[in-house]
Amino acid sequence: MKKIDSINIEILLSLIERKGYPNSRVVGNKTANNAFIVLLHFDSDIGNKRLKPLLIEAYN
Repeated sequence: MKKIDSINIEILLSLIERKGYPNSRVVGNKTANNAFIVLLHFDSDIGNKRLKPLLIEAYN
């Protein structure tokens, strides 16, 4: 399961870096929720060094 989570997070982060955070207006509620669930499993990002800048940008 960790291998699948790591593959999923790399794919999602790549998409976020290229296209922005998948908000529900663009991709629908189910897909936006699935992206959030994948991000919840991103345990290897100690201190949110990689994720924090992306989320701050998406929030703004």
